[in-house]
Amino acid sequence: MIPVLPDVPSLPKLTWTYQDGLYCLDEQNVDLLLDYGENTLPNFRWQLEQYRRKLEIVLESL
Repeated sequence: MIPVLPDVPSLPKLTWTYQDGLYCLDEQNVDLLLDYGENTLPNFRWQLEQYRRKLEIVLESL
């Protein structure tokens, strides 16, 4: 059986502000962005690697 491809995580919805010619994020939104980059994306990368390994096993058995 072919393994299910993991879903690509979507970027969290961030609330940006514009102040003095700069776009800014408050602390809560920065935490969301950091969590996405430091936890969500590496976890997706790991899941994708597991998918690749499982798919190789299936293809080798054919």
